[in-house]
Amino acid sequence: ESPPNNPAAQHRLTWANELFQRYSKMEKMSMKVELDEINRLLEQVEEGLKSSSDAAN
Repeated sequence: ESPPNNPAAQHRLTWANELFQRYSKMEKMSMKVELDEINRLLEQVEEGLKSSSDAAN
């Protein structure tokens, strides 16, 4: 089993967040549920990156 690629996951989730925000503005509709889920996942990945870098030091 390969280790998780947290930097790549963070990059994809950051872009997903940006695209959903742009889309919701463009469509003038709320996508709060999707954005909340993306933000939750992004926080998890960022916490994982922080803890893995702390463990490496």
